[in-house]
Amino acid sequence: MEDSEDSDKSGEEGASTPAKRKKSSAQKVFQQSWLEYPEFKGWLARVPNNVHLARCLCCRKDLKCGKSELQKHCKGPSHVTAAKGFKGAISIATAFAAPKKSPKEIHEEAVKRAEIGLAAYFAEHNVAYLTADHLIGVVKRAATDGSIIQDIKLGRKKCSSVVKNIIGKTETEELVEDLKKNNFSIMVDESTDVGKVKQMCILVRYVC
Repeated sequence: MEDSEDSDKSGEEGASTPAKRKKSSAQKVFQQSWLEYPEFKGWLARVPNNVHLARCLCCRKDLKCGKSELQKHCKGPSHVTAAKGFKGAISIATAFAAPKKSPKEIHEEAVKRAEIGLAAYFAEHNVAYLTADHLIGVVKRAATDGSIIQDIKLGRKKCSSVVKNIIGKTETEELVEDLKKNNFSIMVDESTDVGKVKQMCILVRYVC
C-alpha cells in the first residue's frame, strides 16, 4: 500500500506544470536612429543625462524608452491634438531671425565693401579719380583668382560719387554728432575756380 501511494504522489508531481519565468525588467535605452523615423521625426528628442527616457516636444513631457511605447504614445489622442498645434508653431528665434542671404547677395555686398574701400583710399591720399580707370584694371590683372576683385566696377565717375554720396555723407553725419557734444569754431572761405564755378569752404575746428 505504501508503494502505491508513493507512486501516485510521484505521478502527480511529474504531471504538474513548471513555474513561469518572470520577464526581464531591464530598462530600454534611447536609440539615435529613432530620430530619423518618419513617425517620430519632428517631435522626439533625447533627454540630457538620462538614456532611459525620451522627450516629446509636442506634449512637453518625458516618456519611457522603447519603440513600441513611443509608437503607442504618438497615436494617443492627446499627442495627436498637441502635434497639430506644434506643426504650425514658429519659435521666437525663427520669427525674429534675419533672413538668410543667398551666395549672390553675399558676393555683391563684398564687392560693394571693396569699392568703398578703394574710393576711400583715393579720397584719403588725394589721388586723382582719373587714375581709377587704370588702377582697377591693374588690380584685376594682378589678382586673377579673386572673384570679388574681378567684379569691381569703379571708374572715376563712380569713385567720385561714392566719395560724395556715401563716404562724405557718413563723415558729415558723424561730424554733426561730434559737434553736438563739443565746442567748436568755424572758418569760411569762398572763391571761384577756373571753370567759373563758385565754391565755399567751411572749416570746423574742435577738440574731442
